[in-house]
Amino acid sequence: MKRLLKCLFCFAPLIPATAQTSHSKIYDGKEYVLTTILVSGSPFFNDGENQENNTLLFDKVLYKNVRLLYDIKADELITRRREELTDMIVVKELVDFFTIGKDTIVYLKEAATGLPDDGFYLQIFNSPAYKGVARYKKEIKEPRAVKEKSYYLETVKYFVKTPGSEHFIPVRNIRNLLTLDKQYKKKLRHLLRTHGNPDSFPASIALVLDYLNKASL
Repeated sequence: MKRLLKCLFCFAPLIPATAQTSHSKIYDGKEYVLTTILVSGSPFFNDGENQENNTLLFDKVLYKNVRLLYDIKADELITRRREELTDMIVVKELVDFFTIGKDTIVYLKEAATGLPDDGFYLQIFNSPAYKGVARYKKEIKEPRAVKEKSYYLETVKYFVKTPGSEHFIPVRNIRNLLTLDKQYKKKLRHLLRTHGNPDSFPASIALVLDYLNKASL
């Protein structure tokens, strides 16, 4: 199962690109300033882990070994100019995808897709016929007690696309996954029972979509 997920999360859009070592073009965005320093927690994806040695496909050019942070609250991708302490916002409309650690995040536009809004989505599964993505949100919540700080609350919504759906559709639980293709409902239930990870809904989505994709070939 771990080997399967490692492969699934590393898939990237098949877009022709040439690798670049000069990163000057991706520094064209505005300066990024973190203003919520008195808030408990972090606005970043995975709380800012795996910042170094990431990959970015920007304006159809592939950049390697890039320092990247994804600010979920602002839905902005952040990089840092080399030999400087200045953090920059990467122009998101020119981003096809980027990696942070083993995770791939793609920029998707909402128009006619069924997704709630334009922005960055974690890629859970990707094939020509089946796709699964997750949309993360973070917002600042007021403290529970007077002496406590405000804090970041993270939420996530999941969406899948199948040959039977014209658009991405939301999936909230295992029941939704079992009805993606009713002819395989019993087999999917058995698959999740024997090979699924009850503690990881993204893993369940990846497992189901991988099974359905192979069954359709």
